[in-house]
Amino acid sequence: MYVTQFKEEEIPQLPVNIRTLIPSPTMITVKENSKEGVLASIYLKYPELTNRIYVSGIKLETTNLYQAVIKVNKNDDKYFENTLLKYYWDD
Repeated sequence: MYVTQFKEEEIPQLPVNIRTLIPSPTMITVKENSKEGVLASIYLKYPELTNRIYVSGIKLETTNLYQAVIKVNKNDDKYFENTLLKYYWDD
């Protein structure tokens, strides 16, 4: 058996599934019905995700209910996977 010792600051960090922060599906409040508006709302609630995620698509699910697929940037070493957000928007 081999044992490797690390100082606490040297411990390798495993990537975190984004769904541990934002369970799928999660309802959010948006100020603008666009990819940028969804990202701005996420960044307000989860500032640690700033510049780590993008909205791959938004679609109308039912009257005034939208869903947005949120994905982690491919080159991100802290987070992985994707999640689904839902929000109401009344034009």
